[in-house]
Amino acid sequence: MNAGRSRPDLRTERLRVRFPHVDDAEAIARYYTENRAYLEHFGPSRPDSFYSEEFWRSRVAEMAEDFAADVAVAFFVYRKEADSEVIGQINLFNIARKVFQCATMGYSVAEEHQGRGYMTEACRAVVEYAFTQMNLHRVQAGHLPENLASGAVLRKLGFAPEGYARDYLYFHGKWRDHVLHAITNPDWKDTGV
Repeated sequence: MNAGRSRPDLRTERLRVRFPHVDDAEAIARYYTENRAYLEHFGPSRPDSFYSEEFWRSRVAEMAEDFAADVAVAFFVYRKEADSEVIGQINLFNIARKVFQCATMGYSVAEEHQGRGYMTEACRAVVEYAFTQMNLHRVQAGHLPENLASGAVLRKLGFAPEGYARDYLYFHGKWRDHVLHAITNPDWKDTGV
């Protein structure tokens, strides 16, 4: 349980990668609204309510509950010089403890910020957090086969390809294949799981 752990606020050379606050709801809604068509290519369509500030006020509260229960950690990405504009998001979800000590990582970046290395920089900080602060042994991620940019991010971070999952996720009315990757923590500490 994370009830006593402070919510992450990570700093990199160019970015701030942090857990959301209720006050971020407007910026988060704007990120998803401005990138709606772009992001829906890589994931499911969302109801109109998903793009509202009200939805994100409620969702941020749920994210806090998920963090306290140690089942997920949400991060939103900001450039240091513009820390009120969300340019990306990263989630560690499906956190499993006991003999697995693993999380799945999902991420996205604003279309206008593609190709600048922001996701590599932000995901590197999140993986380090997962390994050093959460003591996870493994972080896994997947991407659509045609999403070469996402695959490049994972390779730069040291994720190893583990296979091709047919019919892995269902969105836009069909099952979509994914390429699966993972990275393990060389400094994992056995705390008596």
